[in-house]
Amino acid sequence: MIYHIVARKDWDAASRSGVYRGDTLETEGFIHCSKLEQVLKVANARFRGRSALVLLAIEPSKVSAEIKHEDGGGGERFPHIYGALNLEAVVSVMEFSPQGDGTFDLPDELRAEPRSIRDVLRHPLLGVPLSLLILCALWFQLRDFDIGVFGQGDFIQYWAGSRLFFGGGNPYDLAQMAGMEAPYKSEAIIILTWNPPIVFPVMAPFALLPFYDAVLAWLIVSCVAFAASLAALFRCIDLRLITRSARVQCAVFLLSFYPVAMSLTRGQLSILLLLSLSAFTLLFLSEPRSARRLCIGGILLSLTMLKPHLLYLVYIWLFARALRLKEWQPVAGLLAGSALLVLSAALFRPEIFSLFASAISTPPIYWKTPTLGSWLQTLSEDHRTVLRFLPTVLTGAFALWCFLRDKTGRLFETSILFILIPLSLLTSPYGWQFDQVLLLPTALWCFARASEGGSRLGWMLIAGNAAIFLSPPMMGMHHFVWYPLVFFVVGNRLRTLGGTEATGIAQAA
Repeated sequence: MIYHIVARKDWDAASRSGVYRGDTLETEGFIHCSKLEQVLKVANARFRGRSALVLLAIEPSKVSAEIKHEDGGGGERFPHIYGALNLEAVVSVMEFSPQGDGTFDLPDELRAEPRSIRDVLRHPLLGVPLSLLILCALWFQLRDFDIGVFGQGDFIQYWAGSRLFFGGGNPYDLAQMAGMEAPYKSEAIIILTWNPPIVFPVMAPFALLPFYDAVLAWLIVSCVAFAASLAALFRCIDLRLITRSARVQCAVFLLSFYPVAMSLTRGQLSILLLLSLSAFTLLFLSEPRSARRLCIGGILLSLTMLKPHLLYLVYIWLFARALRLKEWQPVAGLLAGSALLVLSAALFRPEIFSLFASAISTPPIYWKTPTLGSWLQTLSEDHRTVLRFLPTVLTGAFALWCFLRDKTGRLFETSILFILIPLSLLTSPYGWQFDQVLLLPTALWCFARASEGGSRLGWMLIAGNAAIFLSPPMMGMHHFVWYPLVFFVVGNRLRTLGGTEATGIAQAA
C-alpha cells in the first residue's frame, strides 16, 4: 500500500471528474506518494498546520500508470506515480487533520494495536512460557560458567592496560600485563590488549578504582549502555507501523540475543560500541536531518574506533556517500571525534602509539575467530597474516569500487547501512562472538521491514539464535561464522522484497 496527502476540495473535484492528477503531474511528471513509514515525515515537513486534508490509501497493483521508486532526497526512495491516478486504485480515504501544535499523527485506521513489546511479553500466554524457555536456554549455555568471574574475563585487560598507561608502563608488554593481572586470575593465561591506545583514556575512570569495584562499575555501565542503545533504536522504530507478528518476533529475538549475554559475562567493550552505533543510527536516520545532527552522529560513531576493524565497510560507505551526495557532516564528525580520542592519548603518553605500532607489527595469527579470514587460515593450514586480512582487503576494495561506480544512487540509500554491518563483521580480520552484538540495529531494522511481507525471514533470525543456544557450550566461537551471514542474507532479501526500497526504520512520531 502507498499513500498520498491531498486537500479535501481537490479530492472531491477528482471524485466528480473520475480521475486524479494532483498538483505535480503537469509540473514534475508524476504524483508524489509515500510508504506508510514515510507519511508522517512528509506530512510534518510539507503540510504542517494545514487542515481540510485527506489521506489516500492506494493499492499499487490497481494503479494503471507506472509506479517508480525514486530518490526523494537524502538517499531515501519514495513511490512516484507517472500518470493520472485511476480512482478504483484508491481503497480508502481517511480524514487527516493536524493536532493542536500543527503536527500530524496517523489516522486510527492505520494504527497497529497500541501495544508495546513490553505489553506483548506481559501476556501470560506468551511472556511466561517464553521467559521460562529463554532462562532454561541461558542455564544450558552457562551451566559450566564460574559466576565468581562474571564480568572479569576480558575486562581485566582494559583495567590493567589503563593502569599501566597512566602509570608510565607499557600496556602492550606481556610481562608487565602479567604482573598486573596475576593477583586477580586463577589461571595462568594472560590477556593482552590489542586495542588502539585511544581505549585507555576511555577506560580511565575505571582504572582509578580497585579491580573488583571497577568490575562492578563496568557491569553497571554496560547494562545502562545496552538499555540506552535499545532506547535509541526504538526511537527510530515506530511500533505502530509494524504488525503484531513482527513485534512478537522482535521480543523473542531480544530475549534470545546471545552476544549481549556473552559481552556482559566477559566484561567486553562491545556494548559500548553498540551504544555508539545506535546513537549514530538515530541521528543519521531521524528527522529533521540537519548538518548539526549529522555531525554529532559522526562524533558519536568515532567511539567505534576502539575496534576500528569491525565496521570498516560502514566507514568506507560514509566516505563514498559524502563524495556522491556532498553530505560531509557525518565524515567530518567521525574524523573530529577520532582526532579528539587520539589527541587525548597522545597528550598524556606521546610514545604510546610507537609502542602500539611495535605490538601490532606481529599480530596474533592463531586466533580462531568467527570471521572468513580465520577460516581461510584454518582450512588452508597457512597462518600467514596476509590470509587473515585477505577477505577484508578484497571486500573493502570491491565495495569502494561499487560505491564509486554507482550512478543510480541505490547503494547510498540509508537501508544499505544495515546490510553493511553484518558483512563488515563477517569479513573483518578479527572479531568475536560478543562483537556480534553490533548486529542489533540490523536485526531491529529487519523486523520493522518484515512487517511489509517478510515475516518468515524474521523467523530466520530467531532460528539463528536458537541454533546458538542449542549448540554445545564448549564449542569454539569460530564455529559461529555463519551468524552474521544470516543477517546479511535476510537483510538483503528484505531490502529488495516486493521491488520496493525502504529504510524500515523511520522517525518515531
